[in-house]
Amino acid sequence: MIRSLLILCAVSTFLLLAPMASAQPTIVEPEDSPTQLPLVDSNSDNADHVIVAVNDLGDMLIVWDEETTAGSPPVATVQASAIFIPTKKVSGVQSWQVPTTAELIGDPEEGNSGDIVKCEKPHVTAVGDNFIIAYPRIQTTGSKLTRIETIGVEVTDNGSSSYNTATFHYDTTDGVGYVVSTEEGFTNDWFQGGSSGNNLGLCHFTDGLLPDEDGAAIVFLEQPSTEGVYDLYSIYVDYDENGIDGEPEVTECDSGPNAEWLLSGIRSEENHSMYNQSRRVAPRIIEDVNGYLVLAYGEWEESGASQGGRIMLRSYSFSGPSCLVLEDTMELQNSTNTSWHHRRPVFGKTKNSSDNMSLGWANFDDDHGGTPAAPVIDWMEFHIDSNGDLVDDGDYNLGSLSNVAHARPVFAKNGSGSTDTFEVVIYNTVNSVTTDHVKYWDETTSTQIDDSTGTGDHATRPAYAVWEKDPDYFMVVVYDQLVSAESRPYFVVMDITD
Repeated sequence: MIRSLLILCAVSTFLLLAPMASAQPTIVEPEDSPTQLPLVDSNSDNADHVIVAVNDLGDMLIVWDEETTAGSPPVATVQASAIFIPTKKVSGVQSWQVPTTAELIGDPEEGNSGDIVKCEKPHVTAVGDNFIIAYPRIQTTGSKLTRIETIGVEVTDNGSSSYNTATFHYDTTDGVGYVVSTEEGFTNDWFQGGSSGNNLGLCHFTDGLLPDEDGAAIVFLEQPSTEGVYDLYSIYVDYDENGIDGEPEVTECDSGPNAEWLLSGIRSEENHSMYNQSRRVAPRIIEDVNGYLVLAYGEWEESGASQGGRIMLRSYSFSGPSCLVLEDTMELQNSTNTSWHHRRPVFGKTKNSSDNMSLGWANFDDDHGGTPAAPVIDWMEFHIDSNGDLVDDGDYNLGSLSNVAHARPVFAKNGSGSTDTFEVVIYNTVNSVTTDHVKYWDETTSTQIDDSTGTGDHATRPAYAVWEKDPDYFMVVVYDQLVSAESRPYFVVMDITD
């Protein structure tokens, strides 16, 4: 059953301020229709790249970016936004309070000596009751360098009588996070991100990996010289020492001289054909229940012995001053379309699910044959054994799915039993004639999630988070939907209880 939910607002030491008579927060309960989120600037152009996280209390934090203008005279740029949506149960019914405005977390007018920057593609992860946000701040002039910033979001548990509140903890200025790209030797903490420097991977790590309750692992890409060839780095951001309301520490590793964070090189040559998406690499990282970190990213080569596309899957353990130690590597390819771009891998695993995880990604025609063929997705299950080795448990049945993209696999608990799991893949259809929809496939049936109706209301780029609070299990799905030809963030809530 699809249930809708939440929107959020923010303010630096934010939260639900007393509502004005003209604009009051909305109370949302499951089974409501999909909800459009308020923007920081209602006149923003496209607002997309929506990501959601759910804390242990069931509160939501949703982040996205908005195309806007800044400065004088106005310059086109991108700002990062967020909204906090608290929850409580009233008379046995879970409800969420949706504020009327959103929080500007990445201000394009700050952080670079008065020059306009871009703050785009923010990510968020829950850390217990709190949240950590990460996003890149990118220069728009000169060498267009990038740096990584984080924001701690502190949630106050107000008990069952009222909704929780949240405070966004910035550096010295609202809309500017703490700089964490600090230990690698980047000049003034800035680095050359190239076409993929705006794509981050972010996950919470627990006591099993590092002694940090409020900590996060971040992966990002630097393009040192050649277009399409990247270095992949990892950062370990620790909020324990100074608290979620203080400045985070960046854990130093010792992987070699001047390469504390370097994990790997990535070869993803720019495809000079019409599609031209190969150079956009999006790494993703997740923590296994046994304390391993699992990394996934796409590669593509237009020439050479390894020509074609693939997804690289790697497992790491944590060991002393070396930080991450590579345990195993697995190369994944679509068996039919090995030369296609394999892009945007996403993990499916929730906090309380078993050792098993799933991985989904999209495959796009490289256009070497003329008109690109319809995109397809892959969806597989794997686990990590006691030695840290990756074990392929097989592919899921995708049935007759075609013309689909943005695979988001789900492997979650939906009941108290050991075998109670909710396994689906969320995706969006790709069709230039009819309306694109966000749907999920359970190996038997395809079910629509959005409520767009006209050809101008395409719904795309889904993401999700799950709240496993026995006996209730909810999944929040966020996505972009066109409204008057501009993309806007939406979300719905599904009851996935078995």
